[in-house]
Amino acid sequence: MDINHCPACGSNDYISYPHPVYRRCNNCDSLYQYTGIDKVADYYDCNIPDFSNQTGSYHTYLRIMKRFIKLESYWLIDIGSGDGLFLDLAKPYVRQVMGFDTSPTAKSLLKDKGYWIDDHWAILNPKIITAFQVIEHIQDPRVFIRDLHVGEFDWLVITSPAPDSQTAIKCHPTGRWRSLSPTHHICLFSRLGLEKLATDCGLTLVHYEYTWSACHGFIDNFRKNLLSYLKWPIKRIIGRRDPLPIFYGKNSFIAILKKPDR
Repeated sequence: MDINHCPACGSNDYISYPHPVYRRCNNCDSLYQYTGIDKVADYYDCNIPDFSNQTGSYHTYLRIMKRFIKLESYWLIDIGSGDGLFLDLAKPYVRQVMGFDTSPTAKSLLKDKGYWIDDHWAILNPKIITAFQVIEHIQDPRVFIRDLHVGEFDWLVITSPAPDSQTAIKCHPTGRWRSLSPTHHICLFSRLGLEKLATDCGLTLVHYEYTWSACHGFIDNFRKNLLSYLKWPIKRIIGRRDPLPIFYGKNSFIAILKKPDR
């Protein structure tokens, strides 16, 4: 299956990109896969859910959210909840938490914690919907947002890899960016692309800032990058020609969007 237009802004005007399955949108600068999209289902069928500890990043997200949203007034629904760690941390700050995930393992864990979304979640108002590192996996983000009952939530908070961050831009000339993960990262939204998507969906972008890559926080990223640098000379000694690793800092974004009348 091929994609002939940018999922972020809908344009079919593109320029080449130094990666075999990605294109760069000439209208909004987002990156998107244009071929092999049918393999996404195979990836998720075979992939083991990643329940890595992201406590530091989740605290950062909550701190940012509290600057713009009166959390105690809202129900919070998290899409792609995994093991429910973010909901554990958010629970003291909001009226109620619920979660959803396509993984059967995650569904079982969320049910055990009493977080699983029931049939009545759509009538809860007012509510915040969060979706961390989710939207880049979606083939049609407009349908995704529409299916979130866009007319019934007050706030949407998302994180995703940011192709226009300084860290990502360093890798663009060669296509060496960790977030270029073929088969499951379908669209990597530039800020302009996200703004166009928000406008099309009737949302207003309230806040946007870069966050640590893979949403694991500073300490975890420092450890991973340090290990990469330590391994590099060993690889060269044994004859591998791996290029010098690039330090990965803040190459994701967090965006807070709302309904204009809220």
